[in-house]
Amino acid sequence: MSDQIVMGGSGSQGLAARVAHKMNATFGNVEIREFPDGEKYLRIHTPVKGKEVILIQTMGFMPDRLLMELLFLTETLSQLGASRIRTVVPYFAYSRQDTSFKRGEVVSFRVVSKLLEFSGSDELYTVDLHLHRVVDTSDIFKIPCHNLTAMPLIGEFIRNNYSLDDPKVIAPDEEAEQWARDMAKELDADFAVMAKVRKGPEEVEISAEDLDVKGRDVVIADDIISTGGTMATAISLAKQAGAKNVIAACTHPLLIGGALSLIHQSGALEVIGTDTVPSSVRVVSIDRLLAENLVH
Repeated sequence: MSDQIVMGGSGSQGLAARVAHKMNATFGNVEIREFPDGEKYLRIHTPVKGKEVILIQTMGFMPDRLLMELLFLTETLSQLGASRIRTVVPYFAYSRQDTSFKRGEVVSFRVVSKLLEFSGSDELYTVDLHLHRVVDTSDIFKIPCHNLTAMPLIGEFIRNNYSLDDPKVIAPDEEAEQWARDMAKELDADFAVMAKVRKGPEEVEISAEDLDVKGRDVVIADDIISTGGTMATAISLAKQAGAKNVIAACTHPLLIGGALSLIHQSGALEVIGTDTVPSSVRVVSIDRLLAENLVH
């Protein structure tokens, strides 16, 4: 049995249990209740004095509440004498708000990073962090931050479960090129990048010239599927260009509102995501990815 303790907040209890099992570590007992007015009650039952604790808590859906829970647990672990606290945030909300474009805008990413550091976290792990203008996580975090990618895991899952015909991986925009490249490497396929031009807050235009997908199976890879608009457009364009089957793959399947229906209507054969957030799509667990990177 490892001397590490793995704990999960309410957003990642199941994932934390699976990681603890894979690491042969103790799964910590965290009591989480709620008062009638919505105020959280938290209690850590497992002794942690002198122990290294891995605390896993996603911020997908109700990010404010999950963040406060994470901060409360981290501070309490520190007060209880944990020798080291390694915080794992599989889906890190607020990372998109990384700069101020208009006077008075809050740079939420920096605020959240300071809160995590202040509460006592010694080290941070994230998965496919949505970085736009931040080149290096050290520009945001003063504690060590490890940004892992789930794309090879998703690619492995697709390779083992689908018989793809001359596959091609497509990034729906330039920002997704890094994920398409990782996916293509795992599938031993080539990849292409669509061009996206934002016309307004809710309107984007995607062009897909020279896709070379006629008669081929396609995987479209991105980090997040939120409202599904970008992914649905990319799928439609791939189908128009002659793609046979199209699989939509992402790390964080937020799938807000009617996103899943929209994607299927656009022609997707399957939608695949991970368990960084709860979802109804076909799920690839990141438990192995975390366990391999967190074990001593």
